[in-house]
Formats: sequence, structure tokens, C-alpha cells
Amino acid sequence: PLTAQLGVFGKNIDAPLLKEFLVAVPAKFKYWDICLNHKNLFSLEGYTIYERMNYVLSPDKNYEELYRNYRENTKRNIKRAQQAGCYAAIDFNPAEVIQLAKEQLREFGEEKSYFESFLKLYDFLHQKKQAVTYGIYSANKQLLASCIFFFSHKRAYYILAVNHPDGKTIGASHMLIDAFIKDYAG
Repeated sequence: PLTAQLGVFGKNIDAPLLKEFLVAVPAKFKYWDICLNHKNLFSLEGYTIYERMNYVLSPDKNYEELYRNYRENTKRNIKRAQQAGCYAAIDFNPAEVIQLAKEQLREFGEEKSYFESFLKLYDFLHQKKQAVTYGIYSANKQLLASCIFFFSHKRAYYILAVNHPDGKTIGASHMLIDAFIKDYAG
């Protein structure tokens, strides 16, 4: 949980090395699913490996140019959230994002303890200006969409994204990503 990519990291990664890594997973785990990093994409006999989409946006263009390339559905969702009176907030208390995540996990019967460690990591990175919260609030100040971004190696990582069910119907998450792009474009 709360990791962007896993697997084998390093130089000269090849299929035999990846297979050695996967074989080392203890047999007590009957089912497992690992989001391997992009350097681990090999065809291996006995393993089902498939590529998932990882969207990388270069913010070297200005916001207007990036916005013009949004899909019409995305633009409609952003407009719907704006018309509903939603507004963006930045760098607010990460405990709000974590609280919303805990509420969403409870619906699935899960109560996770790793959030305490995650909050410590956030605080450490935030002091170094390598972490920030983004959120979309309703007109009545309810957190509808939220996320935590980590920054490393000239990239921003969308690490913990949590949406309230009410935010899904009005495009709050679209507005959140748009606010982030607006802040970092160019």
C-alpha cells in the first residue's frame, strides 16, 4: 500500500533476475499482486505480467495549452464541480486526507495501521518541501476529493488519492488534478 511502483530496481535488470525475485516470494502467499516498475516488463513462463497505464505529464507547456488537450468529458467534469461551488485547497493538514481514506477503507471492512508511518513520512518530506496535499471542498466545506503528492527526481507522484462518494458525481477529482496542473504548468 502507498507505493507507486515495486519490483527489482537497479542496473542491468533482465528476465532471469526478475524471475529470481518472483520465485523468492514465500510459498505461504497463495495470491499476490505486485505493481512492478517499468523496467520489470518481461514475459515470464509461469507468471502473468501485464502492463498497466502510468500517465506521465510533462508540465513544460503552459496551462492553456495543456487544458486545450483535455478530453471534453474532463472539461465538463471540471465545470460541473466549479458550478457546484467547489474550490481547491493546497497544503492543508494531511490528517484530513488520511481520515477520508480510513472512512473509505472501512466500507470494505479494512482498518489499516500503516497510516501512522505514512503520516511521519509525509511530515519528513513536507519539511523538505517534497510533499503537499491537494483537496477539493464543497461549498459547505466537505472534503470531496483529496490527494497527497510526493516530489522526487523532478517528478510529482500522486501517492494517496481519496474521493468521497459525493465528489465522484460532480467531477471533484478532475478539478483536483486540474488545480495541480494549473499550479505546475510551464
